[in-house]
Amino acid sequence: PFPQDAAEAFTISITLPSGIPLNQAEQEIKKIENILSYLPGSELAGYSSRIGTQSEDSSTDRGIQNNLAIIFVYLTPYEDRERRATDIMTALQSQLAQIAIANQMTYALNLKRLGPPMGRAIEVRLLAEDDQLREGRAAEIQEFLRKTPGVVHVETDRRAGLKETTLTLNSELLARADLREQDILTTLRIALDGLIVTRLQNPREQTDVRLRLQENSRSAAEVIKTIPVANRLGNLIHLDRFAKTEDRSSTATIGRIHGIRSTVVYGNLDSEILSPPEAKHLLEMNFPSTPEVEIEYSGQPVETDLIFSSLTGAALVALMGIYLTI
Repeated sequence: PFPQDAAEAFTISITLPSGIPLNQAEQEIKKIENILSYLPGSELAGYSSRIGTQSEDSSTDRGIQNNLAIIFVYLTPYEDRERRATDIMTALQSQLAQIAIANQMTYALNLKRLGPPMGRAIEVRLLAEDDQLREGRAAEIQEFLRKTPGVVHVETDRRAGLKETTLTLNSELLARADLREQDILTTLRIALDGLIVTRLQNPREQTDVRLRLQENSRSAAEVIKTIPVANRLGNLIHLDRFAKTEDRSSTATIGRIHGIRSTVVYGNLDSEILSPPEAKHLLEMNFPSTPEVEIEYSGQPVETDLIFSSLTGAALVALMGIYLTI
């Protein structure tokens, strides 16, 4: 209902490989900024970048994940340029795709729409406590959307977090070793976070002396496996004798909708090929909601329906008022 030809801004959401150092992430973002700097002065008003988050909220100025970034691109007034914002976004595609191949990043360009906030053109919300079922269905929807003409920049809200090591304790072996779970937690806390063993005092300040593993050892699973744990008799037993370790990537955030774990699939559209209501209808036909994985929709198609339903009600009230006035 709101034409977007005069839109004056868009964002580029960037996801780099997990674990990338901050200085390297800055270098990769500068490559994209360099592309933007070559836009004509009649089109580009400016841009700003945030590393550590992909939040568009103006109150968010920092984040903790080096592999996430967002660039805000501001354009000159529509009457001062020849191309629409969508045309400029399309023109940037090939250059961004080349960078994405080189540094293994994923990205999405999102138009800053005029009018009230309506969300993305495609927003599919999958709700299920079973992570495997939910993520499997989300992958199927992503694959379907990528093959659908008119759909671009398909992604989910799932972001890889930091690498983590999980410990699975063998309760029987733990009991035989005369150990408790609390003993393991205490030992790991000292090894990884440290324990203040003494304080050095001078006339001006007090300095804490903390005992813990060296930084490179704290992130090495092989070292963690061999951490000695003291039982009640004072005997030291290596952790790997009664615990299994597994290295894996964690999830940056766990989304919940209505108190249920969720995954949201996003997508943008070429409005000349496919409209948001048409895309929603295609998804409803091919991916019905099931008891195992509940599927809901939000974003532009839902907001558009709400707007038109409100307009219909307002029109009836207006006609009734005119009739009563006459």
